[in-house]
Amino acid sequence: MPKKNLNYLEDQAVTKMGAVDLSDVSSKIKELLGIEAEIEQLEEALKNKKSQKDKLSGDVIPTLMQEMGLKSAEMEDGSKVDITEAFHCRIPKPRTEEAYEYLRDNNLGDLIKNQVSMSFGKGEDSNADQLKTYIEGMGFIPEVKSSVHPGTLKATLKRRHEDGISDPQDLFEIFIRQNTTITNNKG
Repeated sequence: MPKKNLNYLEDQAVTKMGAVDLSDVSSKIKELLGIEAEIEQLEEALKNKKSQKDKLSGDVIPTLMQEMGLKSAEMEDGSKVDITEAFHCRIPKPRTEEAYEYLRDNNLGDLIKNQVSMSFGKGEDSNADQLKTYIEGMGFIPEVKSSVHPGTLKATLKRRHEDGISDPQDLFEIFIRQNTTITNNKG
């Protein structure tokens, strides 16, 4: 915006609101900017604290307890510390078909959901109704979408892992990590 127009707007603002009001707005804008900067710093500090927590919970404490031959311990205050496994998995997009084939070959095909849909243009209501009964016979090529719900996949592969059945870790990006759980004494 040209400086001349900006000066005009400022003059109008001063005329309509008074000079004191304009400085109040300016100070509140500066206050907002300060708060936004502080929030950004706090979010970064929180991110760092979460990283420290994850390292202690998933690496340091489980390693120390494992070296001592412990899976659980009780603290002086009565709190209980347990080392558990956190199981994570997902199907990488480039390997989706290969993963589905593996699931089908290992009697897990019921995890795969299939959705068949068809798009119709304006005025094709009667075709849509006929499709309910004769989808292939009408010459339409349906769009088929297959998917596996992530929670169902995780629960199934975790159960199989616990039963001693190995599934391809690279195909399902299976990741198992130790986790420290502390149950506080409520007494």
